[in-house]
Amino acid sequence: MITILVPAYNEEDSISALIHALHDNIQLVEAYEILVVNDGSSDGTGTILTELTDTIPELRVLDHPHNMGLGCALRSGFRDARGRIIITMDADMTHPISLIPSLIAAGDAVDVVIASRYVRGGGMSGVPWWRVALSVLANAIFQIIFATRVRDITAGYKAYRAECVRALDISSRGFEVQLEITIRLIASGATFREIPYVLTTRQHGASKMRYLKLISTYARTTVRLLQLRWGRK
Repeated sequence: MITILVPAYNEEDSISALIHALHDNIQLVEAYEILVVNDGSSDGTGTILTELTDTIPELRVLDHPHNMGLGCALRSGFRDARGRIIITMDADMTHPISLIPSLIAAGDAVDVVIASRYVRGGGMSGVPWWRVALSVLANAIFQIIFATRVRDITAGYKAYRAECVRALDISSRGFEVQLEITIRLIASGATFREIPYVLTTRQHGASKMRYLKLISTYARTTVRLLQLRWGRK
């Protein structure tokens, strides 16, 4: 089985379209589940998901009693997933469903497959220049200080072997969790492959990312992960 894990917080504008798009368009050889972690949404996300479970048998929903952050949502999803491969994707429809079969196929040979903006064929389209510059600079720095060939270290669209992440000791709560997961897996000796992916901007709803706040959060997380990367776990 394959698990498609979707953390969702206040995504009433896009969650129905995403679930229907997955259900109607995904073409997989083996069974799959769509596991949505509703992270304490205060809008209509929970109601929409409840209604969708009546008509889409592949859909399962985990509800957090209040908003706990992306890191907690991923941790809950990793532990509850039934699939041998877990694909993480955003709820805002910026991750193309058509890439899922390629992620699964590549995941049969390695532990982690990253839909990467920074390999040949990948990139960003329609994204503000300052966001592009910030992301490129951050990932270049991370690649150097963590001594890794992985290029898109902060990517969120990934496929994991379930056994690699099910018991992962994640402590980050926000968007910096993507960095933590990648570095923890690098430190554990996991194998990686990156396949090209072009990031676009969301078409529905508003981003939850606050970039100025993230800079200080990423700085603190980086200091902590440097200790992990170089042997003091």
